[in-house]
Amino acid sequence: MAKPDPYTTQLDPSELQAYEAWRQSMPEHLRGDQDYDLQGAFKANLQVGENGHLPDTFKKPNHMTFSDQSQYSNEQTPGGSWVPVDRNDESKGWIFNATEHNMRNAGLDRMQAYFDQYEPDSVLSMPDSYMAMAKPPLVTDQSALQPPGVQPKGIHLGVPVATNVPYNPKKE
Repeated sequence: MAKPDPYTTQLDPSELQAYEAWRQSMPEHLRGDQDYDLQGAFKANLQVGENGHLPDTFKKPNHMTFSDQSQYSNEQTPGGSWVPVDRNDESKGWIFNATEHNMRNAGLDRMQAYFDQYEPDSVLSMPDSYMAMAKPPLVTDQSALQPPGVQPKGIHLGVPVATNVPYNPKKE
């Protein structure tokens, strides 16, 4: 018998039908459970936020933006961190400070492609050990970002800095 996935909340057989209906009601891009504990999200009665994401609470360590907000983040698999930033035009945005774990799991090319496609208004900050391999930044004016009291190390602005990012005080 296969060992249960330690990153997937177990459901009772009586919950499976309701879970499957809930899962099918989700946007298609959120139905996969390879990198997100959807069963945990179901049991916690989580819903998709205004930003089209589920909270980080149930992200598995293999998720591209696995963060310290996940219940699965620990010393062995430390998640990255989301930092809100003010932009010069008074809009809000996010920096994702990736950990070595995030980068080893995803790889540089896959991580940058993910941010290009799914996090276009966020900025990827990667560990210094990955900076030499990073593609040239599209935006080099780091004064466009004013992190409140945080100066991320090795910031790579691999995506355009948007000036009309809606502010979400809790990254989901």
